[in-house]
Amino acid sequence: MVIIERPKLTLPERQVKWTEIASARETLLATEKSTGSTLLVPMGWQTHDTGLVVTTLWDQQVDFTYSQSQRVFDFDTPPSYLGALGIPIIDFNMIDEWLETPDAASWNDSAGASEPSYCWAFWVQVVDTAVLQMVFSKTNSISSTGVDWAIFITSTEELTVRIFDDSANAYIGQQADAAISEGLHHIAVTKHDDSALSSSIILYVDGELKASSDDESVTYVQQEDGTNAVRIGAGTFDGTPLGSGLAGGPLGPVFRQVGTGAVWTPDVIRRDYQIGRAALGI
Repeated sequence: MVIIERPKLTLPERQVKWTEIASARETLLATEKSTGSTLLVPMGWQTHDTGLVVTTLWDQQVDFTYSQSQRVFDFDTPPSYLGALGIPIIDFNMIDEWLETPDAASWNDSAGASEPSYCWAFWVQVVDTAVLQMVFSKTNSISSTGVDWAIFITSTEELTVRIFDDSANAYIGQQADAAISEGLHHIAVTKHDDSALSSSIILYVDGELKASSDDESVTYVQQEDGTNAVRIGAGTFDGTPLGSGLAGGPLGPVFRQVGTGAVWTPDVIRRDYQIGRAALGI
């Protein structure tokens, strides 16, 4: 576990620094796309988070609502703060604490004849819970129906990503070959376009390629544009809500719907990790 420190800067000073970090990440992560949009979910950043609703930054302003109209600052474990910049760490109770937003074009592409490209990035403070933990998903399940995409940590701490074909009741995916150690880690995932293969999904942990294996159903044809809500930290009927912490503020989760453009390069992912590591003081 990391040591959580209280912010050493005043609130106005932190706001300036957080804005600089968010701007640097936007320049890095939201460029070089021909279509689509890139969204940052700045949980715990009070300029953009009322406690009940957090509004995304960058290409579009989308509202996420916290579960059961519960203020994030009133979670069972209130947000804590890491490093001199006081980056908020949002701790989820693995029961009834998460946030979600309705389906919108920002979160999916209708695949048609060509698979869409996606990118995800987030900082997660992995806790060994001995159960599967849902992190970021557009789904109501981790099975093969009624789903779009899902990122989760298995009961033995392997990072897993799945992209679903609802009509075919199938999915493609990647599962890390080794567990993620407990503690705070930068996770990045890219899904390359024009491929309906599990190999088009690439996992990164702490700026480096993570060895992984195909996790798939052989009947997968193409992704479809479903209508599920997008959820962070929410469990489903066959997955458990998140019991690990996520960084918020300028280091909150990022989703990039690339459409037909290029996904993040390994260099971009490594530089995003370095930005976050410096901000967190780890």
